[in-house]
Amino acid sequence: MATGNIVPNGDVLNQWTAHSPEVPPNAHHNIDEGPGHDANNITGGNLPGDDNEVEVFNFTTIADIGEVTQVVVWVYGRHGITYPGGSPEVNLYIGGWLGEDELTPLFTTSDGWHSKTYSGLSKTQADLDGLQVQIRADVAGNKNDNIVFTVYCAITYTVLGYTAGNPLGVPIASVASVMGVAIADIASIKGV
Repeated sequence: MATGNIVPNGDVLNQWTAHSPEVPPNAHHNIDEGPGHDANNITGGNLPGDDNEVEVFNFTTIADIGEVTQVVVWVYGRHGITYPGGSPEVNLYIGGWLGEDELTPLFTTSDGWHSKTYSGLSKTQADLDGLQVQIRADVAGNKNDNIVFTVYCAITYTVLGYTAGNPLGVPIASVASVMGVAIADIASIKGV
C-alpha cells in the first residue's frame, strides 16, 4: 500500500467566512497547506442563525491509483473562545457521499488536529479525481463558531498494476532476466 496527501484546490459551496488574505469564492486558498498550517482560516457559525453552514471543497488528486482503500480527513482548528460549543461534522464524497460524522477528538478552545477515517473502501481513480469534502458548522445555540485553519486528506491506495505477491505489476512469466543475467543462469549459479 502507498499513501499520499491531497489538498483543497477549489470551492464548491461557500457559506463560511474566509479571513485574510482570500475571501470567497476562494476560501480553499485559506486552508490548503496540507499537514502544515498558517493563520489564515475560515469561520463557520459566527453569526446567529449560522448553525449548519456548509463548506464543500474539491481536492487535488494522485495519479496511477489502482484502488483507494482508506481516506483520512484531517482538520486543524478549534471552536470559539467566547462561546465554546460543538465540533463541525465532515462528509466525504468519493464516488458518492459516505455520511456526516463528527471529527475526533472534538473541537476545543485550543488549536489542534482532528480527523475522520473512512476505511474499508474500494474506490477507483475516477472516484479519487472527483473527491470532495464537506464541513458543516456545529454551533450550539448559534453563539459560537468553528474555526478551520487547514484541511487535507491522507489517501491509502494501491498503485495501478499492483497485485499481491507481485509488487511491480509485471507478470512473473515476463521476467526473463535480473540485472541482465538470465533467470536460468541465476538458478545454476546458486546450484539449484
